[in-house]
Amino acid sequence: MLVHKGTGRYVPSGLRSEAERLRSELTGTLRLGPIPTALPVVSSVTTPFLKKYPAVDVEIRSLSSREIARRLEGHELDVGLTYLDNEPVDETLAVPVYHERYRFVTSRRCKPRGATSITWAEAAEHSLCLLTPDMQNRRIVDSAFTTAGSSPRPRVEADSVSALLSHALSGWSCVVAHTWLALHGLPRGIRAFQLTDPEGVHLIGLVSRPRRIEGPLISAFRDHVAGLDIDSQLQTP
Repeated sequence: MLVHKGTGRYVPSGLRSEAERLRSELTGTLRLGPIPTALPVVSSVTTPFLKKYPAVDVEIRSLSSREIARRLEGHELDVGLTYLDNEPVDETLAVPVYHERYRFVTSRRCKPRGATSITWAEAAEHSLCLLTPDMQNRRIVDSAFTTAGSSPRPRVEADSVSALLSHALSGWSCVVAHTWLALHGLPRGIRAFQLTDPEGVHLIGLVSRPRRIEGPLISAFRDHVAGLDIDSQLQTP
């Protein structure tokens, strides 16, 4: 017999073995909705999980944070990957995953060689392309510009980070989450600068709706994510 540490009650070892067996034989499809800036991180989260549970599939749909909240409420989504400390999704179980930071990306020589940072106020002076206002990342970026006393008007808006980076290759400048640069690197001819004054950092995490009876697939995925160290994979030089 085993003692459950949380309650002090005896738990038959046979029941524990049965729970472990069921978990190892997990099947089904996990519906995961990440915000666009978290897409580069998704494979680091899902790949070890899929290797551990070969009978499980994952369906990934890139969504805005508001759409993640709507689909979780409507049971159209099992888990989301979104901001935990900025416009958080109400009434969810949350597991921190990594911290998102912001970079100014440009092909123009706007700083001396060797410079690694630029202020938000300096970045506002450039011809910018940014994510569309329905994206929470854009609202975070706008807030940082406001804090710096600036209010730039972007000439290009897109709901795709790839579109922003393609414009940077054409001579524009953009603000992107550091996840893209850490995992994909910089295209040739592009420079990236850490944005300062203010120093923006936001927490990204896994969210799911609390349920009276939670399926073993969601429970196993949440436990898996809690054991990851994504921040160490996102260190940029």
